[in-house]
Amino acid sequence: MQGRIERLEDAFSSFGYVLIAEPVLGGEDVFCDSLDAALSKIEKKLASNQKRYGYRGKSRAALSALHHDIPNPCFGVVVESVK
Repeated sequence: MQGRIERLEDAFSSFGYVLIAEPVLGGEDVFCDSLDAALSKIEKKLASNQKRYGYRGKSRAALSALHHDIPNPCFGVVVESVK
């Protein structure tokens, strides 16, 4: 189960989000399922923005628009702050 959470954490990181919550004991499957749903929503919105606005890949403009449209995709996932 830890491998699935790490894979999802890496996937969110590639979109500029950070995972700040951890699953409760015994609730790992529900937690990962909600993260999968949020990741799917992010991927669909990015693809939609790429078609609508002509963004290429995961450019800075594409990710900025994505973060504006979906600031908190689900509980425990937030936009990574820029340092």
